[in-house]
Amino acid sequence: MPEQPDTGHLVQLLRTTLGDSVLGIYLHGSATLGGLRPHSDIDVLAVVREPTTHAQRRALVEELLKVSGVDGRRHVELIVVVQDDVRPWRYPPTCDFLYGDWLREDFERGVTPAPNPARTSRPSSRWSCWPTPLSTGPRPPSSSTPYRPPTSGEPSPPECRN
Repeated sequence: MPEQPDTGHLVQLLRTTLGDSVLGIYLHGSATLGGLRPHSDIDVLAVVREPTTHAQRRALVEELLKVSGVDGRRHVELIVVVQDDVRPWRYPPTCDFLYGDWLREDFERGVTPAPNPARTSRPSSRWSCWPTPLSTGPRPPSSSTPYRPPTSGEPSPPECRN
């Protein structure tokens, strides 16, 4: 089992800020794939019932600025998606909220991210809201393609359960 970083403060932040709308909070990336290094960030995906408000997004930014990469804590990359925007699965999915420290300067100037941010410059890549899949399997269906359950050997789209 890969080393699991301390995420209790992030779970508490999301539950406090987003309340009963939170359906699930998931760790992904290097922390789950066995590649967590001393300077790796924590990749978190939260699935919610309803879109975040401007006030909720601002509160998340304010609190994440206080903990992400501060006092020996790991940097945080947080993606929030609305369940109805990702189920049925469409690629690329709509992003309701995105936080990453490559956007810190904007956030410190008071910028509050809007839902479904446009492509954002990130060191070494172009990124909208969703990382490029690392799988060499078939590409997930586009929004114009009806959902088809994966066949044996194909990766499944993310599931969200209560």
